[in-house]
Amino acid sequence: MRVDASLSDGILLLGMHNPPVNCLSLGVRSELGHALDAACRDASVAGIVLYGTGRHFCAGGDLR
Repeated sequence: MRVDASLSDGILLLGMHNPPVNCLSLGVRSELGHALDAACRDASVAGIVLYGTGRHFCAGGDLR
């Protein structure tokens, strides 16, 4: 699992990569939180796009 981040022209792209269906596991939620906290402190970030890699945006929370 991981969250990919890239900044281009003031737009931060955050991609969830947690195969096979991008569940919001504790690790993904933690990485997203860190990335969003950093974005809030970065004056060069004007907008954020959150996307899921692969075929799914997000299947929901990991209930395990």
